[in-house]
Amino acid sequence: MTGVMQHLFQNYAPLFMQALMGIKKLYNAKPIAIHVFGKPATGDLKRPFKAAGVSDAAAIEEVEKGVSEKEECAQMVLVGVGPWTVDGGW
Repeated sequence: MTGVMQHLFQNYAPLFMQALMGIKKLYNAKPIAIHVFGKPATGDLKRPFKAAGVSDAAAIEEVEKGVSEKEECAQMVLVGVGPWTVDGGW
């Protein structure tokens, strides 16, 4: 897709960014830090490596928190509290 954008639209920024992000991802990889840069395998670099990103439990908690905030906002609209009222005025 990036190649198509570069060829058809003469847009080189996505191609350049994709190349930089690949190099950055390699630089930040834990096996590269251990084997190429010679850092000791202690602390965060100790095996087994933890998965990067949000765990399933944390993702579910965030979604539930968002739902509860929406429900609270809907209750405020029905009661007529806050900047939102049933008649649509501010």
